[in-house]
Amino acid sequence: MQNKIISFNRKISNREKTEFICSGVRYHYGDKYMKYPIIRLRDKETKTILWDTHYERYICDLREAMLLEWQTLKRKAAAVCLFLNYLLHETTVERVNECSIQDIHDFFEYAKVKDDGETYQSSTWIKYKQSVIDFLENYHRENKDKVHFNYEGDKLSKYIIVEKQGSERTYIIKQTQGLSVKCPEEKEVKNRYLRRSYLDLLIFEARKYDSELVLAIMFQAYAGLREGEVVNLAFGEGSIKFNNRGFGRLDKIIIFMSDEAEHMKQLDLETEPGKIKKHKNREVFDDFLEIVKKQYEYHRAIKASKGISIENGSPLFTNLWNHPMTVTTYRNRLKKLFYGHFLPDLKKSCELQGTWAENAPYIEQYEVEYPGAHALRHWFTMYLLEVGKGPNGKPLSESEIANLRGDKSVTSIKDYIHSHKGILKEYTESVFVLQEWILEEGKNNYEQWKAKRAESISKIGDQETNS
Repeated sequence: MQNKIISFNRKISNREKTEFICSGVRYHYGDKYMKYPIIRLRDKETKTILWDTHYERYICDLREAMLLEWQTLKRKAAAVCLFLNYLLHETTVERVNECSIQDIHDFFEYAKVKDDGETYQSSTWIKYKQSVIDFLENYHRENKDKVHFNYEGDKLSKYIIVEKQGSERTYIIKQTQGLSVKCPEEKEVKNRYLRRSYLDLLIFEARKYDSELVLAIMFQAYAGLREGEVVNLAFGEGSIKFNNRGFGRLDKIIIFMSDEAEHMKQLDLETEPGKIKKHKNREVFDDFLEIVKKQYEYHRAIKASKGISIENGSPLFTNLWNHPMTVTTYRNRLKKLFYGHFLPDLKKSCELQGTWAENAPYIEQYEVEYPGAHALRHWFTMYLLEVGKGPNGKPLSESEIANLRGDKSVTSIKDYIHSHKGILKEYTESVFVLQEWILEEGKNNYEQWKAKRAESISKIGDQETNS
């Protein structure tokens, strides 16, 4: 297909009434279905497609695209659409080749803030910036011999050589030019995190209302698994191995993450079954070995009692129809548990315990925005940083934490500590304590609680009088 440099204005009469959008197309590759993003121009009001732009060909090299997951490609396309819509609505530029370095600089400043006024996370903004730079470089390389460009595509990035310490090996790393634009300032957003004691309540609610989720929550919070990794777990030592060191003492729980589970590979990609992001074996942290083993055995027994397969390789988590649970189903069920039971009972407990003021900032943030299942992995990281100890009884080092998280290097954990230092302190200073009697049926009304509290105060008064 021949490349054509087409003016925006040739396709539309009113730029403000149109927008660039990203959709997806499925195609066969070998024995798999793959998805690739398509960038189109449409009418905002009628949703009518006005132009198939073919800009998606410049998102990344096709060979690279074959190695990337749909969600990554979709994010890259979304970043490019954000840039194209900026050109369409905020400038008079008619073609991509006409934008200048100043236009690109102004876009990166503009892209720090979302439509709702919130600031993008620096990590998200950096990914968007890289995707737009890649697009502009590819567009320049493919079309520079056909039209004049107001920007120099080969000067948007530079390559640097990095030597690995203690090794003769060197690496070539691509680095985008700064364009004199600083990253957005990182804000500590409480809604993304669970305070340490909140996890007890979440597990308590799962035991009562959705027992299938209890073990899944534990694997996220006690081993740092991502949602896609959780739904890839299966029964048997090929997925989870319990190591004993003699006299029946549990030494390790190893979680194998070398490849997607067979039950995930067999699912249609449209269901977003769940992927393993980093193929690196993990372990449940030592502090939680016994509780995870006990829950695993209970989970296994419940499955067997319902006639659900617990043979080696059978999915550890299933949906209501006893099919392998997908990451979408897991997220939806956890969200339902969070808003249907966890948050109402957190409010109730805080009111009755007299700790509403201390917990209100978190509760109010949760009401505005759901923290997501990924908050459990944050919980795990914060536990390692603030509470976890190594075999020598000393706080864990950054490299030990990175290894437990499944990171390839300590860079991620260093960035995490820098970005979340305020939240880390609050994680361990929670004044919320799970008191199950408050939440049990028949004992959770306010009058009963007041009577119990009055009785306690009376006893304290009698003791002081006698003394």
